[in-house]
Amino acid sequence: MNKIVEALEQRFSEQRIIFWYDEKAEFLEQFKDLNLFDITKIHIEGNEFAVKYLTEKQHPYGKFLLYFSKPRPANEDNWLLDMELAHYIFRTDQEAMFLQEIGLEYRFKELVSEHIEFFKAKERRQKLRELIDTDETHQTIRYKMMAVLFNTEYLNLANYIFTLSAAFNDKNERFEKELERYQLKNFFWKEIERKYNYQAVSPSIYDFLIEVFSNNFSIGRRESLNREARLLLISWKDTLQFRESFEHISEKIANDLGVETLLSDAKIDDVIEDDVYKLIDFKILHELINQLINEEITHEKLSFYAKNDRINFGMHK
Repeated sequence: MNKIVEALEQRFSEQRIIFWYDEKAEFLEQFKDLNLFDITKIHIEGNEFAVKYLTEKQHPYGKFLLYFSKPRPANEDNWLLDMELAHYIFRTDQEAMFLQEIGLEYRFKELVSEHIEFFKAKERRQKLRELIDTDETHQTIRYKMMAVLFNTEYLNLANYIFTLSAAFNDKNERFEKELERYQLKNFFWKEIERKYNYQAVSPSIYDFLIEVFSNNFSIGRRESLNREARLLLISWKDTLQFRESFEHISEKIANDLGVETLLSDAKIDDVIEDDVYKLIDFKILHELINQLINEEITHEKLSFYAKNDRINFGMHK
């Protein structure tokens, strides 16, 4: 009952007339017991013309709750169709109640049904409501649902990836489980495929990160991803909040892919533009020291490396 009152009060703050279709008369007693301030309740039972005169002529500025204890009539039989189209239809199925609470239109009912576990928690509904705008689409709503899931105010896929990666680094499976529980896992990986061209039969965050790092390492480069993967890595390294997880995952991937062995025969010029692994900085520094000691490097070449910001005494950016 309280949810119905809250939803109606919220809608009446924006609407003058609300139509309530209760097909099986399941809420008839609740309708009778409703006590809404400054709202006139009317049970529609063959009194459509009287209601129309009352609401449009006698009290054109009054607020009315029109309750129907039967299914909505077909448009050609609906004597109040013009009023209905101009005002609001209130529904009392679970999905509709959630939509009305959040402030979304009924056309998103299937979305709520698909992700019903997400919407069952009032706290998540409240957080989502704070993010909702007037021009939402199915995609933007799901993005905002993921912002609630990942507990971030930044509504972008890269930030979700950083958050999931940090959780993976901490051996925290919470986000993975919640993506699956709330039926957002498929959407999440479809968006990653769309933006980065990552394709996998069984996608996982670590497999994706291996592809991203491999795509940005000159030796044995994998060309599976697009340019956005490079931008993702740059952004990740430069984001203070996630820099530590980047360092740890970079080191793990370097060990798993045998990067040290791959670098053993590499020349400085082979990896001068790479900075995804700390081992690359060590390699460059070691080679430069040897060349300086053996007087095998010119001042111009040294200046070139310095301009590339790679002479940093092994400090990984």
